[in-house]
Amino acid sequence: MHNKLLHSNKCQTKIKSFFLFGIIMLLLVTITPNLFAQEIVKIGVLAPFTGGLSVMGQTTQAVLDIAEADIERLFSDMNIQLVAEDTETNPDVALEKIQQLHDQGIQVIIGPFSSSCVEKIKPFADENHILIISPTSTSPSLAIDDMIFRMHMNDIEKATAVSEFLQRHDHKSVALLFRDDTYGNEYANAFKPLWVAAGGTIAGEVKYSPEQTDFADTVQQLNQVVEESINADSSSRTAVISISYDEIGAIVKLSYQHDALKQTRWINNDDAAHISAFTNDEDVKAFALQTNFTFAAASVKDLYHPFYPHVPTCENLLTRIYKSTDEILQEDIVTFVYDAFQIASFVALMADVFDVKEEFIKVSYEVFGVNNFLVFDVNGDSSNGVTAFHSFMESNGHYDGL
Repeated sequence: MHNKLLHSNKCQTKIKSFFLFGIIMLLLVTITPNLFAQEIVKIGVLAPFTGGLSVMGQTTQAVLDIAEADIERLFSDMNIQLVAEDTETNPDVALEKIQQLHDQGIQVIIGPFSSSCVEKIKPFADENHILIISPTSTSPSLAIDDMIFRMHMNDIEKATAVSEFLQRHDHKSVALLFRDDTYGNEYANAFKPLWVAAGGTIAGEVKYSPEQTDFADTVQQLNQVVEESINADSSSRTAVISISYDEIGAIVKLSYQHDALKQTRWINNDDAAHISAFTNDEDVKAFALQTNFTFAAASVKDLYHPFYPHVPTCENLLTRIYKSTDEILQEDIVTFVYDAFQIASFVALMADVFDVKEEFIKVSYEVFGVNNFLVFDVNGDSSNGVTAFHSFMESNGHYDGL
């Protein structure tokens, strides 16, 4: 597990800032209840309600419903209007949608979520000075001083964590399976030099199109790579790293037919607990148990909020969300979306008065995150977080899914 720690002096300074900001917020609520009267705060949302990240989209909607209610309860006269658009997990659609939001005068947007979509809309956002707050984009090439801020650490951090995890479990060889897009290619390119420098070998690479729906040939290619690696050195303990979205369920379903793939440990570079195949398909469940299928995701933990009693804990937030919807949720993105909304609300409120980028930097320094200090580096990426590793397991004769 890779943990990026904050320097103590920064923590102390930030806690002092939290204390002052908390007092200011309390005064605004109790002394000036009509401060935001008639104020309509528009915030754009570019989320994948359909396509390969649809579960991420429905999770986002559930979180935003809670977050909006929370801030309007705190500021009863603030009228927040979320203008949500479906990117369909498609970069071209994302560009069309941000243009539509810009035509409505919206200057602050939550999303897009995939790096491919963020990459596509970046030139338009920069040209029109639109603030983009992406909860989940991680591609290293997007770590640039621009109008894009990302709530998640970039993939260099996660690739480092995965490399260290595999070393600790005595794996020597890795087969890479990845999407042929910004996310997949850049993660693979970030991981390979780290792994080789640590003494590991790359058994082979298999990539597939983001539009692909039939994965039979892809799985056959992967099986060949793994078989050759095992035959060349059975002591190498070859592992498969998959850089995939929800299509990993279909890939694993086909992989169950290949003995070599069933003898290999799998690490997925994203949360897989929400994918229905892992809980509803007997072949996939059996494969996950046999391969000790592991996924690397952002750690979700509770953090004490000493000066922010109105900020929910992770447990409280998840409990409320699950009570509000029957939809499948992707838990590891919940806090990123909630915190993005917190910042977006205050920045959008001041969008007509202050520069939105400068305001983001000020507000992010003062807002307390649900499960972490909100600290961003010079390129607008989160510089604080933890990568956790979860495996599917069987408990008391039942498949638990975690």
